[in-house]
Formats: sequence, structure tokens, C-alpha cells
Amino acid sequence: MIDLPPEQLAIVRRLLAAQVPECEVRAFGSRVVWTAKSHSDLDLALVGPAKIASSKLRRLREAFEESGLSVRVDLLDWHAISESFQKVIAGRYEVVQKAANVNPGRAQWEILPLGELTENLDGRRVPVKELDRKPGPYPYYGASGIVDRVDGYLFDGEYLLIGEDGENLRTRQTPIAFIAKGKFWVNNHAHIVRGNHRADTRFLSYVLSQTDISGYLTGSTMPKLTQGNLNRLPVVVPPLAEQKAIAAVLGALDDKIELNRRMNATLEAMARTLFQSWFVDFDPVRAKLDGRPPAALDPATAALFSDSFRDSTLGHIPNGWETGSILRQADLLSGGTPKTDVPAYWNGDVPWASAKDVSQCGEAFLVTTERTITKQGVEESSTKIVPANATVVVARGATTGRLTMFGHAMAMNQTCYGLRSKVGAPFALYCNARHFIERLVQGGHGSIFDTITTSTFEATDVLLAPKEVLLAFDTQVTPLFQQVHANLHQSRTLATLRETLLPKLLSGELSLDELDKN
Repeated sequence: MIDLPPEQLAIVRRLLAAQVPECEVRAFGSRVVWTAKSHSDLDLALVGPAKIASSKLRRLREAFEESGLSVRVDLLDWHAISESFQKVIAGRYEVVQKAANVNPGRAQWEILPLGELTENLDGRRVPVKELDRKPGPYPYYGASGIVDRVDGYLFDGEYLLIGEDGENLRTRQTPIAFIAKGKFWVNNHAHIVRGNHRADTRFLSYVLSQTDISGYLTGSTMPKLTQGNLNRLPVVVPPLAEQKAIAAVLGALDDKIELNRRMNATLEAMARTLFQSWFVDFDPVRAKLDGRPPAALDPATAALFSDSFRDSTLGHIPNGWETGSILRQADLLSGGTPKTDVPAYWNGDVPWASAKDVSQCGEAFLVTTERTITKQGVEESSTKIVPANATVVVARGATTGRLTMFGHAMAMNQTCYGLRSKVGAPFALYCNARHFIERLVQGGHGSIFDTITTSTFEATDVLLAPKEVLLAFDTQVTPLFQQVHANLHQSRTLATLRETLLPKLLSGELSLDELDKN
């Protein structure tokens, strides 16, 4: 009903919803009566609960000017025009936006450019070529996170890093803005800022996670967010105390998720340390060889280990142990892809893992996948259901050799292989795979990337401990992996809650008082 291309009208509505959600917005004039020329303005009257602050109107006008719209937008505050003009508008108008139910406190919120809310420290960044970096304990950040660890640092404290260039600015596969704490180094692919006296740094990180920056990017092939455009990004901010309170609520969820991640890393490290002791260093065998009782082992478990070694293709190994293909102790499972042009196969209840899911997991268990398929998709394709606790390895592509365990039964595509323990010791199998995966990848072949095949598994010698030892190991580490699994599910629940609260708190739809009541 308005003489404006749909994609242009969508931009108008998006800016209005972001900045004046409390207003009913009425379009009037030539764009409504369809007498507009190509250069005619879009006339909008903002009907809010009270007169709109001049600074707020100015920021909205600036947002429209920078939006890329092909027409100029003329904004009028309903409470600032005469009654006779109100009657003229009331005679013929179209509602572009209905007034949202916004909390009264939202009236104190402002729309300000990011540059007025931050201190920019880009001038202190120092890029260091990979060959010139010296390994150390300090994170080295790029546009999307940590890319290395180095022996020095440029910053010490809490800062907000924002990607300056890279395809991720468009795709947003990872956050474009993230908090960096402690001592760290930053290259010139990430802007570095912190909130000034008007803004909380962590609050700004949440705001930017919801901000559409597409209109501020430059570069046709490689997107770039210049410092000038970064400073012009419009940000909706409440008073500082409310910013801090919102950031505290959302930050508590993120802090617990991060705590779970660190706890899981510690739990998995404990399991892998025990694997190293039993299956790599052979500590129980060496203790018995020296006439000492194996440390921290009960007599029944200690009795499972021999007191001598023998030669093998892998060097000295305990007597009674063997070497050979892992397929002697594990079933090899393959995957497949249902036809992508059959809608009945997709978006069902069955998680479907790809190499991307496995390689980006970063945890002992994969519990969620980017895509899902239906039961029909499983039955009418080459994919199969892989059981929980199976070890899954990326078999081809740039991330060949990345691996994880499935947290529950899932299907997978043909870029991965699954390993299911034949002896009922899935965690020993997982730790063993972690240990031999590098040799497996080295045995792979391909014109561009390494490729692991069935022959690779068959031809690669690995250590094969007796079934009783493998089962004893799993008995020891099962509680550790069960806690890892529980933490992952808790983190997933917390992340869902955060994603639900985030837009509501940042838009003012949900107040902190209402949150406390619930």
C-alpha cells in the first residue's frame, strides 16, 4: 500500500523497530497516494506515548541517511506538529509499524553511535607474522578469536574485540564481537575498544551480537568494517546502571557456560592422563618390573598388567599385548547424505553430523548438529544411525583427523567415519584414537587434502590392549565422561535461555524487574 520497493520498506521497518519500537509509525503524502516521483521523500509521522527527544530523532535520521535507502525519509514527531496538520495526516495514511508494548523505562534509552560510547585502541595493535612469533602463554587474537599463543602481550584487562575484515562479517558463523580478558596480543584484523563513562564494555558485546552491520561494510570481495564505519554504528543504550545490570544477567549465563567448558577440559585431561599412564608410559608394568605395587590401583586392577615387556612394531609393549589395526577392536561405520532435493528427508528429529559439525565441536561429545533429517531420510539413503559414545573422525577435507564422540545416537554424512568399540570400552577407544590419529592422517592420501579410507585403518598399526584392561580403564573414566556429557547439556540449556533473553532485554521488551518476578 506504499509506493516503495519491498526490500526498501523492509529496511525502513527494521530501523524503526530497532530505534522507536514504542511508536506507531504512519506513512503519508505522495508515497501513500501514489503520486510520488523518483526523488520524492517518504513522509513518516511517529506517534509515541510522549514527545520524542530531539537527540533520538537526530540519531534516527542519521540511521536512515546511512542505510542505503534510495529515497530520503522525512520524520515528524506527532506531538510536535499542529492539530490541523495531524488532521491532514489522519485523512490518509498507512501504518508502517504498530506500537510495541515497551517498558516505560525504555523512554530513557538513547540511540548513540558506537564511537560516542567507546574508547578506541586500534593504534596499539601490532601484527606479527607467523614465522616471527615466539610461542608463549598469551593469546594472540585475530578477527574471530585466538589464532595463536605468543610470549608477550599488548593489553591487560577486559576489552571488546570487533572483527575488522573477513567473510565472517557477512556470514557471522562466529561472533563478530567478543570479550578478551587478561593479558593478550591483538593483530590488525580486529578493532579493540572498551566502554567509556557512558557504556559498559560487556553490554556492548551483547548489543553488537544483535546489530545488523551489513550497511556499514565495504569491499566487494573481502568485507571490511572500517574504524569510521564502526564508530557510526547506531547502538540503543539504556542508562549505565541498567546496562551493567543487563550485562550481569546475561554474563552470569555465559560465565557458567565458560566454567563448564573449562571443567570439561579438565575432566577430559584427567582421563587422557590416565590413558597416557596405562597405555603409553606403561606405568603399572614398569612399577611391577621394579618390584613396586602400581600406584593408585586396587589389587584386582593391578593384576591385569604384566611385569615385563616385549618388542613390537611400535617398540616395547607389555607382554600379552598386541599391535595391529584398530578394526580388530572396533567396528567401522560409514555415513551418507539423503537427497537434498527431497523435502521429506530434511528438518526432522534425527541429528545429522557433517565434517563441519565434528571439526568445530571442540568438546569430547557432539550433542547438536547444524542440520537434521527425518526417519524417512535415514531409511531411504546410505546414512545410518551411529550409536552414542561412538568415536567419529573427519575422513576427508581440510580438517581430516578431527574427532569427537557422539553424545547421543546420530546420523552422519560420508565425510566421516565412526568407530564403535567391539569390547564395550568406548572411552578407551576414544582416548586411543586421540593418541594414534596423527599417524592415521599421515597414512592418508589425496591430491589436495589427506583422505582417510578403510585401507588406512587396516594398514595403520596401533596398540591393542587386552579386553580386561580396556574395560578396567572405562570403569575408571566413565564418571568423568558422564560429567562432561551432563555439563554439555546444561550449557546447551543455558545458551538457549541466553538467546531467548538477549533480544528481549536489549529491546526493552522485558525489564529486569519482570525478569526478577519470573
